[in-house]
Amino acid sequence: LLGAFCVAVVLVIIKRLSTTERPLTISFWFGVIATLVSAVPAFMVWKEPTVEQVFWLALIGALGATAQYMVIRAYRIGEATAVAPFDYIRLLLAALVGWLVFAEQPDIWTGVGSVLIIGSTLYIARREAMRKKEDVNGTQSPASTSFGTREGVGASVVAKRERDAERKG
Repeated sequence: LLGAFCVAVVLVIIKRLSTTERPLTISFWFGVIATLVSAVPAFMVWKEPTVEQVFWLALIGALGATAQYMVIRAYRIGEATAVAPFDYIRLLLAALVGWLVFAEQPDIWTGVGSVLIIGSTLYIARREAMRKKEDVNGTQSPASTSFGTREGVGASVVAKRERDAERKG
């Protein structure tokens, strides 16, 4: 539960920072802070890695840094409530890698969770596309009335456009 809370806090911070800072700057400082925080526990159990392990660690680091950069770009471009559900796809990928690489057999709950994740992600993506189309056309779609008001996903985009229009006019 604490881990989920920390992830949520980090996502909010990334979304706010991404409006003023470049993705590489955010990634760099995240790496520095994460290294400092994990250094003490790492030194307590440190074992010298082999050459092969160094290769795999470097590859994981490069792929992780690339993924983090892409996530920060996504939060900079899109609404957090629209981007966040796609982050859960990593759970499906982890199950797939477990099955392909480690011969782990997914249980029924993995299937149920997968269906929920895919279904909700597709629903949110479709709803966001309808709202974006509505914002462009100035019409109201059924997706915009799902909350009963213009609050919710996309509301900050509309508010920003209204503020920009007021400043220009």
